[in-house]
Amino acid sequence: MAKLSMNRFFESWARAVMRYRWLAILLFVGVLAVSAYLARQVKADADFTNYFVEDDPMIVRTEEFNDIFGNDIFAGVLVRCDDVYRPENLRLIRELSQELEDSLMYAERVLSLTHMDFMRNEEGVVVIGPLVPDEIADRPAFGDSIRRVYASRPQLRNWLVSDDGREAWIFVKLSPFPAYGPDGKAFHDIIGGKQEEIIKQAKYASLHPLGTGLPYVGYKKNLFFAQEAPRVFLLSVVLALLVLALVTRSLRGMLLPILCSIGGIFFLFGVVVLVDYHPDPNLMVVPIVMAFAIPLAYNIHVYSLFRQRFYATGRRRESVVETMEEVAWPVLISALTTIAALLTFIFTPVDPLRFIGFGTAIAIGFAFVSLALLFPSLMSFGRDREPRALYREGNAWWDRRLTALARWVLAHPKPILLVSLPLLAIMLYGATLVRISFDPKTTIGERVEYVRDILAISDSQIGSLYTYNLLVDLGEPGRAKEPENLRRLDRLTERIEKELALTMRTNSIVRIVKDLNSTLNDGTQATYAIPQTEEELAQLLLLYENAGGTEAEYWMDYDYRRLRLMVEISDFDSQVCEDELARVQTFAQEIFPDADVQVVGMLPQFITMMQYVARGQISTFLLSLGIIALILMAVFGSVKVGLVGMIPNLAPAICVAGIMGYTGMPLDMITATIIPVILGISVDDTVQILNLARRQFLQHGSYAQAMNVSFRIAGRAVIFSTLIISANFGTFAISLSNNLLYLGILSVTGLVVALLADLFITPLILRKFKLFGPETDGGEV
Repeated sequence: MAKLSMNRFFESWARAVMRYRWLAILLFVGVLAVSAYLARQVKADADFTNYFVEDDPMIVRTEEFNDIFGNDIFAGVLVRCDDVYRPENLRLIRELSQELEDSLMYAERVLSLTHMDFMRNEEGVVVIGPLVPDEIADRPAFGDSIRRVYASRPQLRNWLVSDDGREAWIFVKLSPFPAYGPDGKAFHDIIGGKQEEIIKQAKYASLHPLGTGLPYVGYKKNLFFAQEAPRVFLLSVVLALLVLALVTRSLRGMLLPILCSIGGIFFLFGVVVLVDYHPDPNLMVVPIVMAFAIPLAYNIHVYSLFRQRFYATGRRRESVVETMEEVAWPVLISALTTIAALLTFIFTPVDPLRFIGFGTAIAIGFAFVSLALLFPSLMSFGRDREPRALYREGNAWWDRRLTALARWVLAHPKPILLVSLPLLAIMLYGATLVRISFDPKTTIGERVEYVRDILAISDSQIGSLYTYNLLVDLGEPGRAKEPENLRRLDRLTERIEKELALTMRTNSIVRIVKDLNSTLNDGTQATYAIPQTEEELAQLLLLYENAGGTEAEYWMDYDYRRLRLMVEISDFDSQVCEDELARVQTFAQEIFPDADVQVVGMLPQFITMMQYVARGQISTFLLSLGIIALILMAVFGSVKVGLVGMIPNLAPAICVAGIMGYTGMPLDMITATIIPVILGISVDDTVQILNLARRQFLQHGSYAQAMNVSFRIAGRAVIFSTLIISANFGTFAISLSNNLLYLGILSVTGLVVALLADLFITPLILRKFKLFGPETDGGEV
């Protein structure tokens, strides 16, 4: 009865809208204009720390670390030339290091061959000064002298200069900075853009500098996706217009869906501006294409039925009313199931995924409201026409083919099941092979320039991509100055450097103390050690401070309670990093059993994000299943229909996961959105078929007759809605970015499998489980 009342509601709605159609059109245009105006003010932000929700434990720990030692964000430059020690190259390295320190906002300290605290013993007095003097002589012998002095310290091997002298590393420590500048632009972009401007200057060309660091990589990502997103979206619009032209063969049939979809996108970004949310530009293209493509399917369902009614009767306004009465309610249910699947992302503690889910849901909701306003308004304009007998009798080409398909499916259940069930079993096993990865080489790919650059740094002898920090809280002030605790930190450092493959270099107070001890003594490797007594250690630290050393404050807190160890890694392999961080935690707890040890920084945040995405994938899938099943139960008034009706919709999810597992396509921030979205979309067609099938079954008492009529009426819309959504999602396949390419391939695959399941599995399930009750006419095909 609820369904019949909703049908009557949409019948009354259609008549009311047609009566006030100009008002409805003006209302839509007004909201669209305001939304478009607001959308121009959208500000993006690619700061990875904003991926976490505000009270996330990882963010809390990182903020505690930042309060003590400042953040661990850096800007890095890898220099590559024939000989770092040549005088002209030394000058350029010094100039580049100095320009980075002077021009990069929030640059706190630069560490490079020309900007390092080098300790010397001058007649028993420790002197700290630059390794490279102010005056650089134009003689090869000068460079050779610097080479010899640098090589005399074994601890500096492959630290700032490679062993072969062809690479040098410039490390810029950044002090904490605000998220946004006065103009609202993200400071990550400001810093990264300035770093790009500096290293790309012609005067540094002979150094072949490559930039890295979170601000720089984020800036380069933003540039890439700022060009990639419009390209993908433009093709999406072009393909949509082509498919709509093929399906509707009507100017209004083309423009109405586009207006609804574009309106949803503008409304979404208008809301984004009003709530002052800054979306990640790297992910923005995903909700845009989703919000554009999905509502097109709703319009296809509505327009297809209108076309059938109008061609059969020739009466325009009556056809609009009949269409809204019959199809608006199931389309609303389709929108609600898709929105429900998208809203499950809210339960994932990852902010961009929440935006993709909630934002796309807002756009789809607005698109449906637009459809409910614009379809009766625009389609009511025009004259009646002579009916076409072919459509009135149901003998059009599509009608005949789809009716024949329904009969064939119901007549051949065994071959269909013999093919589909083993394939699903194979894909189900493949789903167990899915792996998570945030590795740029895998998720973005080497076809993208900035990824090639960071991979070149990764493959270098001394460059690093990311850092993490080990924070050792010894519990009481003064304990960080105990020699035994520094020796423990030294043992921990040795284990990390020797046993963890990704480690490029480490830094801590241990390096300073050992270097100072060696400098004061005979300078041999034997004296490169922690002093034995607390008095000796205290004396060394005092000497270091008196000599002008300033680095100690980066590695011990002011009351000498905490120690910090920074680890730079050369590559980012998600699974290896996760394993190594777990091992670091184990090493630290073994060596410091009485201390509170925490691994913090950007790398642990990446790993935590991976874990959230993995858990979120499972939770969003299960939540989507549960919520959609509840909606189906409520709509059809039957628990049986709700549960059994979900069976064919599991097929696309299983197949998508299976393909990911077998092909090695990783689960990342973008591919994690596929399965819940495909699940929500696939239910749309199931709802259309079940809705018509039940209506026909109540009239004829035969599942065969119900499926014949349902395929004839809804089959064409189901096929073409899948085609148009697939065409739009398929545009991701032209992207240079692997994760967008994977999104396109997997989405199209899931949509095609969903269509096949609805056409070949749903009729069999409907009859097998007698979802609408026993047949009353014998049930012949």
